[in-house]
Amino acid sequence: MDLLKEISKDHEEFRAQLATMLKTATSNPDESLKVFRSLFDHLVAHHEAEEHIFFPKLKAYEDATDSVEEALEEHKAIDLYLEWVKASHKTERWEAKVSVLKELVTHHLAEEEDKVFKAARSHLKDELASLGEKFEAEEQKRLSK
Repeated sequence: MDLLKEISKDHEEFRAQLATMLKTATSNPDESLKVFRSLFDHLVAHHEAEEHIFFPKLKAYEDATDSVEEALEEHKAIDLYLEWVKASHKTERWEAKVSVLKELVTHHLAEEEDKVFKAARSHLKDELASLGEKFEAEEQKRLSK
């Protein structure tokens, strides 16, 4: 599968999970937490696969470096926030934390789909299919840990 389609598929799943988490944060906090645990595992594996398979290839192109660096920094910020939310899920501020997480992640996804994907279409167009297979294998390996 094409790398960008594979990543986009994950992004849509993350958006749906975040919406479910926010919708159930107050009415069904146990469900919200269950979805968070799934999101946490998949999002971390997704970031790691992008950082291992996708970003190094793209970073080789000077005009893509800034976009890749920004995406990497956003990954770090999201991963730190995920850990913080994970450690404090039973507090009365769960809904507020989920809302901020949703903002952080959806902002990152939109920027990645715009800037990073544009650079990938330009520079990696002949490799997108093979990179998609490598990305999926790497993500599954990291999910299995």
